[in-house]
Amino acid sequence: MIVSTLMLLIMEKILHLNYDGSIAEIQQEFNNMYSFLRIQFYRISGVGSQPKERKVIVSTSLLRAANLTREGTIVVDNNMTVAELERKFSEDFGLTIQVTRQSGILWLETTVTNNMSLQQQNEHGMEITCGVGKTARLDGGSR
Repeated sequence: MIVSTLMLLIMEKILHLNYDGSIAEIQQEFNNMYSFLRIQFYRISGVGSQPKERKVIVSTSLLRAANLTREGTIVVDNNMTVAELERKFSEDFGLTIQVTRQSGILWLETTVTNNMSLQQQNEHGMEITCGVGKTARLDGGSR
Protein backbone atom coordinates (compact mmCIF):
# COMPACT_ATOMS: atom_id res chain seq x y z
CA MET A 1 0.00 0.00 0.00
CA ILE A 2 2.77 2.45 0.91
CA VAL A 3 4.72 1.62 -2.25
CA SER A 4 1.68 2.16 -4.51
CA THR A 5 0.89 5.49 -2.80
CA LEU A 6 4.51 6.57 -3.25
CA MET A 7 4.43 5.57 -6.94
CA LEU A 8 1.24 7.61 -7.39
CA LEU A 9 2.91 10.67 -5.86
CA ILE A 10 5.90 10.28 -8.16
CA MET A 11 3.67 9.98 -11.24
CA GLU A 12 1.49 12.96 -10.25
CA LYS A 13 2.71 16.52 -10.16
CA ILE A 14 0.89 19.55 -8.78
CA LEU A 15 0.58 23.07 -10.19
CA HIS A 16 -0.52 25.66 -7.63
CA LEU A 17 -2.57 28.49 -9.12
CA ASN A 18 -3.10 31.67 -7.11
CA TYR A 19 -4.03 35.23 -8.00
CA ASP A 20 -0.63 36.69 -7.13
CA GLY A 21 1.39 33.92 -8.80
CA SER A 22 3.05 34.75 -12.08
CA ILE A 23 2.49 33.04 -15.39
CA ALA A 24 6.26 32.50 -15.57
CA GLU A 25 6.17 30.47 -12.33
CA ILE A 26 3.52 28.11 -13.71
CA GLN A 27 5.37 27.84 -17.03
CA GLN A 28 8.62 26.99 -15.22
CA GLU A 29 6.94 24.41 -12.95
CA PHE A 30 5.37 22.74 -15.98
CA ASN A 31 8.64 22.83 -17.95
CA ASN A 32 10.42 21.23 -14.98
CA MET A 33 7.91 18.36 -15.24
CA TYR A 34 8.11 18.05 -19.03
CA SER A 35 11.30 19.58 -20.42
CA PHE A 36 10.20 19.31 -24.07
CA LEU A 37 6.77 20.89 -23.52
CA ARG A 38 5.66 24.45 -22.77
CA ILE A 39 2.39 26.08 -21.89
CA GLN A 40 1.43 29.47 -23.25
CA PHE A 41 -1.35 31.60 -21.73
CA TYR A 42 -3.80 33.51 -23.95
CA ARG A 43 -6.55 36.07 -23.65
CA ILE A 44 -9.48 35.59 -26.01
CA SER A 45 -11.10 38.72 -27.45
CA GLY A 46 -14.19 39.12 -29.60
CA VAL A 47 -17.81 39.29 -28.53
CA GLY A 48 -20.84 37.48 -29.90
CA SER A 49 -20.51 36.77 -33.61
CA GLN A 50 -17.23 38.71 -33.94
CA PRO A 51 -14.20 36.59 -34.78
CA LYS A 52 -12.31 35.49 -31.70
CA GLU A 53 -8.67 36.51 -31.45
CA ARG A 54 -6.04 34.90 -29.20
CA LYS A 55 -3.47 37.22 -27.68
CA VAL A 56 -0.45 35.89 -25.81
CA ILE A 57 -0.26 37.07 -22.22
CA VAL A 58 3.32 37.98 -21.27
CA SER A 59 4.91 35.64 -18.77
CA THR A 60 5.64 38.45 -16.31
CA SER A 61 1.89 38.95 -15.79
CA LEU A 62 0.12 37.67 -12.72
CA LEU A 63 -2.43 34.89 -13.09
CA ARG A 64 -5.03 37.45 -11.96
CA ALA A 65 -4.38 39.36 -15.22
CA ALA A 66 -4.93 36.13 -17.18
CA ASN A 67 -8.50 35.97 -15.79
CA LEU A 68 -7.89 33.31 -13.12
CA THR A 69 -11.39 32.74 -11.72
CA ARG A 70 -10.38 30.93 -8.53
CA GLU A 71 -7.28 29.70 -6.72
CA GLY A 72 -6.50 26.01 -6.49
CA THR A 73 -4.32 23.19 -7.74
CA ILE A 74 -4.11 21.07 -10.85
CA VAL A 75 -2.86 17.54 -10.40
CA VAL A 76 -0.91 16.60 -13.52
CA ASP A 77 0.00 13.02 -14.31
CA ASN A 78 1.89 11.47 -17.18
CA ASN A 79 -1.22 9.78 -18.62
CA MET A 80 -3.25 13.02 -18.82
CA THR A 81 -3.74 14.11 -22.42
CA VAL A 82 -2.95 17.59 -23.66
CA ALA A 83 -6.67 18.13 -24.30
CA GLU A 84 -7.51 17.16 -20.71
CA LEU A 85 -4.93 19.57 -19.29
CA GLU A 86 -6.10 22.45 -21.50
CA ARG A 87 -9.73 21.71 -20.59
CA LYS A 88 -8.89 21.61 -16.85
CA PHE A 89 -7.23 25.03 -17.00
CA SER A 90 -10.22 26.42 -18.90
CA GLU A 91 -13.17 24.83 -17.09
CA ASP A 92 -11.79 24.86 -13.54
CA PHE A 93 -9.85 28.14 -13.56
CA GLY A 94 -11.02 30.23 -16.54
CA LEU A 95 -7.55 30.20 -18.12
CA THR A 96 -6.86 29.67 -21.82
CA ILE A 97 -3.62 27.78 -22.45
CA GLN A 98 -1.96 26.00 -25.36
CA VAL A 99 0.61 23.24 -24.95
CA THR A 100 3.51 23.36 -27.40
CA ARG A 101 6.13 20.69 -28.04
CA GLN A 102 9.76 21.26 -28.90
CA SER A 103 10.70 20.02 -32.35
CA GLY A 104 14.37 20.80 -32.86
CA ILE A 105 14.68 24.57 -32.60
CA LEU A 106 10.93 25.15 -33.14
CA TRP A 107 7.99 24.98 -30.74
CA LEU A 108 4.86 23.50 -32.35
CA GLU A 109 1.27 23.62 -31.14
CA THR A 110 -0.02 20.17 -30.28
CA THR A 111 -3.53 20.73 -31.64
CA VAL A 112 -3.34 17.75 -34.02
CA THR A 113 -1.96 15.45 -31.31
CA ASN A 114 -4.05 16.67 -28.35
CA ASN A 115 -5.15 13.09 -27.70
CA MET A 116 -1.58 12.03 -26.82
CA SER A 117 -0.57 11.93 -23.16
CA LEU A 118 1.78 14.54 -21.73
CA GLN A 119 4.43 11.85 -21.31
CA GLN A 120 4.04 10.73 -24.95
CA GLN A 121 4.23 14.34 -26.16
CA ASN A 122 7.35 14.98 -24.08
CA GLU A 123 9.03 11.78 -25.31
CA HIS A 124 8.15 12.68 -28.91
CA GLY A 125 9.71 16.12 -28.43
CA MET A 126 12.84 14.54 -26.97
CA GLU A 127 13.14 12.08 -29.88
CA ILE A 128 12.78 14.84 -32.48
CA THR A 129 15.03 17.33 -30.68
CA CYS A 130 17.76 15.04 -29.38
CA GLY A 131 17.48 12.13 -31.78
CA VAL A 132 16.55 8.58 -30.88
CA GLY A 133 18.84 7.06 -28.27
CA LYS A 134 20.25 10.36 -27.02
CA THR A 135 19.82 11.38 -23.38
CA ALA A 136 17.26 14.06 -22.57
CA ARG A 137 18.36 17.32 -21.04
CA LEU A 138 17.63 17.02 -17.34
CA ASP A 139 19.28 20.25 -16.28
CA GLY A 140 16.33 22.39 -17.45
CA GLY A 141 18.69 24.42 -19.63
CA SER A 142 17.34 26.85 -22.16
CA ARG A 143 16.28 25.59 -25.52
